[in-house]
Amino acid sequence: MKTLKIITALFFVSVLLNSCEKDPYAEDKENHTFFRCKVNGKEWHNEGYGFYGDLSTISYNSYTFHNIESRGAFAASITYRPNESIHEHLSISKFSNLKIENNSIENTTSPIFFDYTNDNFDEYYLDTLYHSNLYIIDIDSIIELIKGEFEFRGITKDGLKTINITDGEFDWKVYWYK
Repeated sequence: MKTLKIITALFFVSVLLNSCEKDPYAEDKENHTFFRCKVNGKEWHNEGYGFYGDLSTISYNSYTFHNIESRGAFAASITYRPNESIHEHLSISKFSNLKIENNSIENTTSPIFFDYTNDNFDEYYLDTLYHSNLYIIDIDSIIELIKGEFEFRGITKDGLKTINITDGEFDWKVYWYK
């Protein structure tokens, strides 16, 4: 009887440990609709926050000029809107020379993060004093996928507020422009 209790206890412990190790984003990764990061330490993910139509996209553009293929523009435009009072939007761009390795995020005059939370409106621009990272892991032009990781810091124009985007990763079926 004691052996049966030990076996039963070991079974339940192994089931519990296996359930803890499962990737909560496995289905999104399999469907290539996976995008997540931490915004000031808080998890920010497409499944948890919901996509609304075409508001969330990742696109990629490659072109050939004089028989030399160039990896062109990359743009991610992701919206977080769990309810009517919260609307956040993140944009990442790399306009040229995208490589399967580390790339810096493009410094533009456009905001990189918008926060419309609770009647508040903040625009964050890429903080060029902080390192930005866009690491492209894979670009597959046959099945039109792009995988990567990213992090950056945004700052308001007045310099009074910052936002840290860390632990970012994506596996996305892209809108492919050729």
